Amino acid sequence: FYNFSLEDVTYSMNKDGMIHSENDIPRTSNLENFHSELTAVVLGAMTFLKEIVPKVGIDEEILLI
Repeated sequence: FYNFSLEDVTYSMNKDGMIHSENDIPRTSNLENFHSELTAVVLGAMTFLKEIVPKVGIDEEILLI
């Protein structure tokens, strides 16, 4: 669900269960596009902490690692 609700942000999980947020920035990006993508990194992290963590029952203490 969350992969399609935030532009420029994709959540992924690897085979070890590590969850991460991805933001793709084309090599041809200008400074304005780079700033937009960088802002999406922060938005992705905030959304993960506020909306995803409580719903999937992740122990918040492991996020401090």
